[in-house]
Amino acid sequence: MTLTNGDLQAIEQVFERMLDSKLDRMLDSKLDSKLDSKFDEKLAPIKADIGELKADVSSIKAEMVEVKDRLTNIELLQENQILPSIRLLAEGHTALAEKLDRLEDLREKVEDIHITTQAVKLAFMSHVSK
Repeated sequence: MTLTNGDLQAIEQVFERMLDSKLDRMLDSKLDSKLDSKFDEKLAPIKADIGELKADVSSIKAEMVEVKDRLTNIELLQENQILPSIRLLAEGHTALAEKLDRLEDLREKVEDIHITTQAVKLAFMSHVSK
């Protein structure tokens, strides 16, 4: 059996396609490997930064829990101790203001009595002198 030029060309084309296919796969594999390596190299600092950010976020979350607890304690203190004390203080000031009003009324009465007493004293002295 003898191969003709057409047969040889057909075989050559089959081998070329097989070779091209194999080369494409090898190049793809090499390229994928190189790209993966480059991506890993470029992503390493980003991954480290993300790790740091996660740690920072965890720390912030823990601090937020503490802040919420402190806020709750402050709210309870305000509600149970401070506000009732302020109410009592305000009631005391109201009572003091009422007492001051009564004292002002008494002061005016005492002043009127003093003026009347002075007038009676002057009238008495004037009468005794005659």
